[in-house]
Amino acid sequence: MEESIIEHGKLPKSREPFELRHLDMKNINEIIQLQEVVKQAVAQSNALQPLSKEEFKNILSGNGFMIGIYVKENLIAFRAMLIPPIDDPEHLGSDAGLTDEAKRSMMYSEISSCIPNFAGMACRPRWERLLWKKSISLAFGMLQQPLPHSTFPV
Repeated sequence: MEESIIEHGKLPKSREPFELRHLDMKNINEIIQLQEVVKQAVAQSNALQPLSKEEFKNILSGNGFMIGIYVKENLIAFRAMLIPPIDDPEHLGSDAGLTDEAKRSMMYSEISSCIPNFAGMACRPRWERLLWKKSISLAFGMLQQPLPHSTFPV
């Protein structure tokens, strides 16, 4: 099992200490609660397409991975990465004309959420670096983001 804590640091704007952690099945309730807070706060609620508990479980059970940022032992943000099934009729690689072999190297940035009072704290650059590094280590050369960054301020 991977070490839960990936790194420690201070949020760039507030200078509050944080921990970047791998998330797993034991974090599922925190993940669902944070997503609900974000869903309630998003001005344009149709801009956020929340994941179901089953979708999070699918990711956390080996079909991807999740990372989260904790401040004072509270989950304030997460990002979920999904390894899509090759035969999924809605696979984004099919839309791009990729072969099945090329689709095997594709991973989706499925969803990210950040509680409103921490949005804009410059978490994204740290996530992007880590996600790319982990994706490469898992032999995924393509990261696909189905929605534009503007739909989730992190």
